Amino acid sequence: MSLLLTSLFFFVAPAQDVTGVYEVSGPTSNPRVILQETASGDIIGYLVGSSGTWITSGHRSGSETVIELQGRDGGSEDWFGTLRLHPDGSNLDGALEIDKEDIPVYLTQSKLDFVEEPWIWYDETNDIMTNVRRVLDTTGAFTGGSFSAVDGCDFMACGGSVESWTDASGTHTIHTTSSGDCWQDGDLIGTWDPSGNELSGTWNSTNCVWTSPGGSFIGGKVGETNRKHAEELLLSLATFVDDFESESSAAADLFHSAYLSDGVTKADWQSQFSTWFAEYDAIEVTVEGPQEIVTYNDSDVHPWLIDDLRISWKVSAQGLSVSTATVETFWEREEPGFLGPDLRYIGTESGRYVIVGNGEATPLTIGLPIQLSDVNYSIYGVWPFGQHGGGHAEDGHGGLDIEFQLGTLVRAAAEGEILDIRSNTSHLPAVIWDIIQEVRPGVRLQYGEVQDPLLVSVGDVVTPGTPIGSPWEITYSGVTYAMIHFALSATLGGDLCPVEWWDASAQADWDVIWPQCHYSQELCEPFACNDRDAEPPYTATWELETAGSASGPDSILFFRADGYAHDYVYTFFDATGTPTETGVTEGATSPSTLGYKFIADGTGVITFGAVDVLDDEMQLLLESTMPSSMRGAAIYRYQE
Repeated sequence: MSLLLTSLFFFVAPAQDVTGVYEVSGPTSNPRVILQETASGDIIGYLVGSSGTWITSGHRSGSETVIELQGRDGGSEDWFGTLRLHPDGSNLDGALEIDKEDIPVYLTQSKLDFVEEPWIWYDETNDIMTNVRRVLDTTGAFTGGSFSAVDGCDFMACGGSVESWTDASGTHTIHTTSSGDCWQDGDLIGTWDPSGNELSGTWNSTNCVWTSPGGSFIGGKVGETNRKHAEELLLSLATFVDDFESESSAAADLFHSAYLSDGVTKADWQSQFSTWFAEYDAIEVTVEGPQEIVTYNDSDVHPWLIDDLRISWKVSAQGLSVSTATVETFWEREEPGFLGPDLRYIGTESGRYVIVGNGEATPLTIGLPIQLSDVNYSIYGVWPFGQHGGGHAEDGHGGLDIEFQLGTLVRAAAEGEILDIRSNTSHLPAVIWDIIQEVRPGVRLQYGEVQDPLLVSVGDVVTPGTPIGSPWEITYSGVTYAMIHFALSATLGGDLCPVEWWDASAQADWDVIWPQCHYSQELCEPFACNDRDAEPPYTATWELETAGSASGPDSILFFRADGYAHDYVYTFFDATGTPTETGVTEGATSPSTLGYKFIADGTGVITFGAVDVLDDEMQLLLESTMPSSMRGAAIYRYQE
């Protein structure tokens, strides 16, 4: 009987909870992983020292734990993998399956403390940003790390391991490796400038085809976390999942009692959870990530990269709808996100990590950095966001270039602190400056290419309309004009189109400004906010608003080979969609509008066109000589 009871007890004994911190052997980068199990057996996890790989989901069923991974680097596509683990005492043994290949993996329980530092490296030669993780022990010695490029593979590699990182009296020597289809070995040597918390130097690498690219780079620290903080954060998220799935009002305790984000409070979240609990049964919550954790900002964080304490993660909830009896995903939020209410910024309350919000009582709006009477239109007026041309033929324009009247001033577009002022060396020998202002947590405005005398200093808190400096004066084709580059960005989240965030006053002024602006790229990229990530060739089809209402073509296809092309290839179509003429355009002078010569293939016949584009509307007048006005112009509409 005793043997039978013993066997029965062994059979029904609960399987091992996998919560813990593990050293991982097997994958190249040898990271640490923190696992936190929820009451339902789901796994929330964080890969320490891994810049481009994160845990998307996981679950323990009996003795088997299955964890799904996703990876992203400078290459074109994400990769996905499945980690299958079984207990081996207090450790976990298994394999990582990627592309049908199994890589042996062993997770060893660890009690060692660590500090993880996210960094950003930026290649000044190829204009490529790279996310980096550096892991240190409690003595400050390097123990591991990785890197993953954001927008290209020409800086070091698409991604890989940081094998060593030494700091000798401010000189940082770093060695990287990358495997995969084309191996890489790289080295960076940089000097630390404590006045700006910036690492700058040179890099070089050798790859599988024995080419040796290189260039200059700058780098900065983003923040840091440590073992204790990361474990406590994951426990808080798991508690939230348990409370949410059990339909407990305690789910709202993930939010600080003083939570505020774009006007939303903890009371609003309490009300939202009550509504969801009434509308859905059998709720299941999935946490993806975190991908990045920052629980501490020390004195070494770069001024352009500093932000409030935060996490990057994704949460979703699904349940059985009481009204439709179907399973629905009723909530999904990914951070960093730009619109509130946010789940990004963190703090502590009652011994637990909680979400604190961005502290803002209203959604974000900004003004213009220029008074309406100060706008000039001699060159373009405003060169818009996302268009591909000039100095942004490949990467797309990351802001608005705004033309000023000579002798006028650049003005603050919102209230906030001046974080940094640094020399802009893109247009040497011109002496111009980039002024960076934080207008709320994680949101920055850049007033780029401002010339002396500057009227603000780092640390100043300015209000909307405050003069901050003079626009850069340029002489182009014998015409002197002034301009700045105005950009809106989320910290490490990329540039955003400022036009979408105007306040009421700015919108009213913009409605006057934008119709008067003209630029050569607008036949294919006609909007104030164009797709910055669009790939060449750039094309657009314009159709007559009212078929048969003009003697010219019923529709026109414009083709621009790439961001460097100044002219267009065009095709005219009749009402049946039959091509009637093809050719190329050349720029020509036209009173107050864009002017083009349409040069027909074969015959060389030239038709002159006066063009006025406003977003999805194009007015076009075609005549044998350049029209002197737009009277009688046909109206065309942009087609998606």
